[in-house]
Amino acid sequence: MLWRGMEIPTPLTTNSHLHCFALRHAAVPVLGFAAAFPSVYTRLLEAAAEFAREQKLGSTGPSGAPAALGNTLKAYGCPLFIIGHLLITKNNASLDSMDWSYIAACVALGKAFWDVHKGDKKIVPEMVLLSGLFLVLFGTLGRLKCQAAGVSPTLANVAAAAGGTLVYMAVQMLMMRHGVLSQPLPGLSLAQLGQVASCLFGFANFTKYFQLLQAGTPWNEVRVGQFLKITASTCLATGNALILDWQKVKVPGSNNWTVIGMFSAFLLAANGLKA
Repeated sequence: MLWRGMEIPTPLTTNSHLHCFALRHAAVPVLGFAAAFPSVYTRLLEAAAEFAREQKLGSTGPSGAPAALGNTLKAYGCPLFIIGHLLITKNNASLDSMDWSYIAACVALGKAFWDVHKGDKKIVPEMVLLSGLFLVLFGTLGRLKCQAAGVSPTLANVAAAAGGTLVYMAVQMLMMRHGVLSQPLPGLSLAQLGQVASCLFGFANFTKYFQLLQAGTPWNEVRVGQFLKITASTCLATGNALILDWQKVKVPGSNNWTVIGMFSAFLLAANGLKA
């Protein structure tokens, strides 16, 4: 059952039992791919960074090219959140306060990303703060609705945590701009906080998508919409990773892990075709 863009667990159908059986068969390749993912991901980041340098992206020389590509991914990825949510809620009678808070959060964040991508200005703290507050509201409303329906509010809590991280980051930026702070507070840097928020929200989006797969949901508006959301989350996390220079991270035994990851991906693809 779909409810305002949030999936509420329903009794499993025969088709969903088949999908669960397929997922259990895929446990070993899933674990293999998960273990190899850091190596595979850093190699993909290396390829993306090299592409950015070849295209001479950015205006600060070769070292700034990966960051320029990262800003581009974030600017063009963020609107997919809105498109995906509108698809998911397409059959609803109307959008409620929870839907509008989600859309407002994405619009504010998208505006902040777009300004940086166009090179007009640095990221606007007010937009980040607004996005965080609306995301906290979205998560809080989702938690209340999940509790009323008697289901776990975990994903709603994760969304609220992502919003809270953005608020914490934006407040520091504002305090620095007005001279209250001379530098960020001890702990994670501002860019790292942005990545934490992206990963938290991405975790919630990917979990929802896996729930749809487990339930055997066909390629309708709901599944396409959620796929757009995980695409957006991937763009944001990858963009932040390039800005943070994760492509320079060297994973021990990288070659071996890459082979394991590719073989696991092949087994997963074969398993999916059989299912």
